[in-house]
Amino acid sequence: FNTFGAHPSACAAAVEVLNIMKEEGLVAEAASKGAYLHGQLHAAFDQHPHVAEVRGRGLLAAIEVVEDKADLAPFDQSLGLTTSIVNEGLERGVFYYAGGTGEVRDVICMGPAFVVSERQIDDMVENLVAAVDAAVAKLS
Repeated sequence: FNTFGAHPSACAAAVEVLNIMKEEGLVAEAASKGAYLHGQLHAAFDQHPHVAEVRGRGLLAAIEVVEDKADLAPFDQSLGLTTSIVNEGLERGVFYYAGGTGEVRDVICMGPAFVVSERQIDDMVENLVAAVDAAVAKLS
């Protein structure tokens, strides 16, 4: 159903990517870097008054932002908090993306490349804290 579906060139490229991932141990590396990412996120957000939870696995991670951590009350949807946080991140040179729907809608996600460095992870987390704080401050 796609113009590139099962195209021999696309399949050859995919096979080569998988070979590189295996040869360079990128999946195992992503697991260890993911553990580092989650450790940094927990250190930064476990006591944050507007972050209900840090979640994810490996290098795929997210935070859920709430108005009140004590009762998990979400921000009013009309405030567009998720968009504001993503925009604040972009202003700081880091792309986060929106996640969540329905009741749990203010979720900020990240999924860095397998080759991300610990310093880049530190920058991502530091900038995410600043982005959340700036977006929430603009609501007052």
